[in-house]
Amino acid sequence: MTRVVAERTAQLEAEKAALEATRRELHIQATHDSLTGIFNRAAIMEHLEREASRARRDATPLGVIIADLDHFKKVNDKYGHLGGDDILREFSDRLRAALQGYDIVGRFGGEEFLIVLPLWDFQVSPSRIDNLLDAIRSQPFKVDKDEIAITCSFGVAVFRPGTDTDGIREVLRRADAALYVAKHSGRNQASFEVRTSSVPNTDQ
Repeated sequence: MTRVVAERTAQLEAEKAALEATRRELHIQATHDSLTGIFNRAAIMEHLEREASRARRDATPLGVIIADLDHFKKVNDKYGHLGGDDILREFSDRLRAALQGYDIVGRFGGEEFLIVLPLWDFQVSPSRIDNLLDAIRSQPFKVDKDEIAITCSFGVAVFRPGTDTDGIREVLRRADAALYVAKHSGRNQASFEVRTSSVPNTDQ
């Protein structure tokens, strides 16, 4: 009888562990981009909202960066979508490796990425931007047997609860407007806090 109880207990524990593993896997599938392994759009937006609430509560700045690969269409045209996928995966890995502490990155859509930097203000620590840009452009990317130079452009905005009453949608609008300036000023650079009444189309 004791052996039967022990076997049944072990079976139940194994089933419980398998169920928890399945739940974790389903959670990952629901919150992560299947190609790059970083957060998907819904998840990174949820993190952004959460960090904005924390910034309001603690009266701390929150950096928001929209990153866009430069001339990505040319990569797809030359190497096909599989080659483009390789670039997106390595790009994501490099960004993730260059982040610090509580920084978060997610795929915003296509070749655009959203980077959330709690407690960061470019007026205080501008070198963080150069470090992120250098993580991408410092070494060539490998596609098939080729090595190609890849750069990206950043649109940067900062949510400052003490003086900034804008919501997250407005902060994203400012970052997107800044990205437009970076893309049309030569690319491979960051542009900061452009405030306009409307945001031109940045599709390339």
